[in-house]
Amino acid sequence: MARYQNALVQEFASQLARGPNRLKWRQTLGAEKLFRIVNPQSDYPYEIVTDYITHYRSRDRNVQRPLIPGRELLHDLPVLIDDLSESGPAAADQIPAGGLFTIEDLAGRFGVSTKTVNRWRIDGLIGRKVRFGDGKTRVAFLADSVNYFVSTRGARIRRGRQFSRLSPDERDEVLDRARRMTGHGTRQEIIDRIAAHMSRSAETIRYVIAQWDAEHPTRAIFPDRRWMFTPDQFQRIYDGYRAGRTPAELAAEFRCAASTIYRAICQVRFEELRKRKAQFLMHPSFEQPDADEKILRAPIAGPEPGASTPSLAPEDTLPYLRDLWGAEVLSAAAEQTLFRRYNYLKFLAAREINQLADSGLVSGRRLDKCETWMKWADAIRDRLIRANLRLVISIAKKHHGPQTQLLDLVSDGNMVLIRAIEKFDFSRGQKFSTYCSWAIMKHYARSIPETNYQQRWAGAIEPEMWQQVARDARLAGYRRPLLDTVRGNLEEGLAVLPERERVVLVEHYGLNGETGRGKTLSQIGTLLGVTKERVRQIEAAALTRLRKLLGKEMLEELAGA
Repeated sequence: MARYQNALVQEFASQLARGPNRLKWRQTLGAEKLFRIVNPQSDYPYEIVTDYITHYRSRDRNVQRPLIPGRELLHDLPVLIDDLSESGPAAADQIPAGGLFTIEDLAGRFGVSTKTVNRWRIDGLIGRKVRFGDGKTRVAFLADSVNYFVSTRGARIRRGRQFSRLSPDERDEVLDRARRMTGHGTRQEIIDRIAAHMSRSAETIRYVIAQWDAEHPTRAIFPDRRWMFTPDQFQRIYDGYRAGRTPAELAAEFRCAASTIYRAICQVRFEELRKRKAQFLMHPSFEQPDADEKILRAPIAGPEPGASTPSLAPEDTLPYLRDLWGAEVLSAAAEQTLFRRYNYLKFLAAREINQLADSGLVSGRRLDKCETWMKWADAIRDRLIRANLRLVISIAKKHHGPQTQLLDLVSDGNMVLIRAIEKFDFSRGQKFSTYCSWAIMKHYARSIPETNYQQRWAGAIEPEMWQQVARDARLAGYRRPLLDTVRGNLEEGLAVLPERERVVLVEHYGLNGETGRGKTLSQIGTLLGVTKERVRQIEAAALTRLRKLLGKEMLEELAGA
């Protein structure tokens, strides 16, 4: 059915849809009761509408809202009833016998087609979604709703009865004539000639032929050539289209109509979009009537006041890192705007793709919209990635050791960054760099070799200095006394630390000399009877105290030895 015309009714309907299902049946009855008394020439207060439907007097009655025109209310109330019944369908066996009719029941009762019954729904016949015994949900009509429609739309029903159904003999005649005329004109020309000869509408003739073709695809009068293409031919058609060839040129190659080629192209484009599986994080603002204006056209904030501009990269910087030296730095407000827009664009694309899949009618214009939204989302994702690549590099440098390559760590961190963008919930108000940093460090803790991870206790003091000492110690045997001096100084520093801080450092970095294997923060927390976060705080305080105890002079001597 058509969607809402009034924004207030649409917002109210979304609130009711999220309410308890046990109330929705009574709310549909209240909405139908209101529908019968609405005057299209009058305007109605929002509070009157909500009171009639919910039987509940709201507390915010002092809020000034615009009046709802009766004409829009008459259009939106059947839509609201349909949405409410769909979100919480009633069971058919709970409705008294004889009080419920399906579309087929009404078609047989009034001697009209099911399409005519569906047209009556647009004219005011109130239908609801009801769950039947087979577990399927279908449109059904209460006896009271049917009686009201008959009493107020009698002329409409009589006019519908004048267009009687085709008899079986007439259907056979339509199909026989269509077969004999195949090849003597286009599909529409044949349908028009049959309709004129039999004094029937072209829509009726088209429906009969389409129904036969759908039920008998191997004997179809007008077969759908799209499904006669092999997967390889589908791909060749799509590749030709992307290379710039027109549907007419491809039609000449494949010996079919240009419209068939166009539908085949649309089908491949649709399948490509479905494979992408546009996943997004839902937010209530996405369903607001003015979401496009507020989200897609919202200005993006500039850098935060006082933010430093990137300087020129040093000459010895790797080419990959030099290219990123002048990357954009996003403010927290800009990140919020971009992440909201990124998820909203994917929400629009996913909703459109689902609607296309449900309808079965793939429209090129709607596919254009989906592809535009996805390209826009990809551009935002690339911007977010580039703005955070330097964060990945800074974390990778801290985890760089003798057994790892820096560019390998950066590559792994970039993959984590991409996944973090997909999973980041912007509605929590957290800065993305915080979320991403924890995700990358967590990944490095699992992926970096254990021997390299155990050396981080020394890197916490001065990473570059300690790595230089460790490399020199492996290359020259005469540096061994220096290492003994370092260990002795560290042991002296550990000895003056408080007991709990000393235990955390010794256990975490494997300094007890027994196994040489460090324990995780969780294991140490279990040992001390505290949480993992508390252990991390104790470790940070211990390392700060240890730096002060060792002193800057000793570190400089250590680096130059």
